[in-house]
Amino acid sequence: MLIFLELFLLGFAVSFVGTNTGGGSLVSIPAMIAMGLPPTIAIASARISSIGSLIAGLRAFHKHKKVDVKTALPAALISIVGASIGAVIMAHFPTVWLMRTAGILTIALLGIAYFFRKYHYHLKQLSPSKKIIGYCLFLFTSLIGGFFGGQGILTTIIYVLFFNKTMSESAGTRKINSLIGNLGPCIIYLFYHFVDWPVVFALMFGTMLGSTAGAHYGIKKGDVWLEKLFILVSILLAVRLLLVDVA
Repeated sequence: MLIFLELFLLGFAVSFVGTNTGGGSLVSIPAMIAMGLPPTIAIASARISSIGSLIAGLRAFHKHKKVDVKTALPAALISIVGASIGAVIMAHFPTVWLMRTAGILTIALLGIAYFFRKYHYHLKQLSPSKKIIGYCLFLFTSLIGGFFGGQGILTTIIYVLFFNKTMSESAGTRKINSLIGNLGPCIIYLFYHFVDWPVVFALMFGTMLGSTAGAHYGIKKGDVWLEKLFILVSILLAVRLLLVDVA
């Protein structure tokens, strides 16, 4: 019974921050592996339990008009394809190489975002080519999500860079990507019997409460606070990705 309490507390703590920044599974999955769960079970359980936190967070951000459904729906359809491919890869291949790639890409996109903001990039008019590049990048980020998780950080950066969203708008809008994109991987995880339902429910209850509380707190603090938190969490998790050694 103690492990279920630990999973509940883990879900709450990770989703409180992760609902604003993304990347929560990059903490929860290694933590579950450290608890003794097999990596495939940890990845699948984290992915399915995230449905609860995504719904809770989406409701909170939508209430404050921070969700752009029109922009998110095409990205969500792309995410189903990428995440399904990633889930199949996860069932057959080791994860280390993709984690390294995700870490490098996170740092690179953070650098690009800083460059554009410093040199007068701020809420310029969207161009078709800019949006196309952004949507293409969603295919890669969703593949990472289906493979391991933690794509929220990259998705947030893409919405800020290529769709001119604020941090809070990005945090709200990307939840549609993740929620719809979860459908394919969840079916695949069930097919391969990777889902441990007691683990899922314990984690999900924690993530739902943490995501709701975190979303309201993040919106209250504002975009400047969210951006600072996002940069800090992104750098720490990117370094973790570069150093991670998943069994």
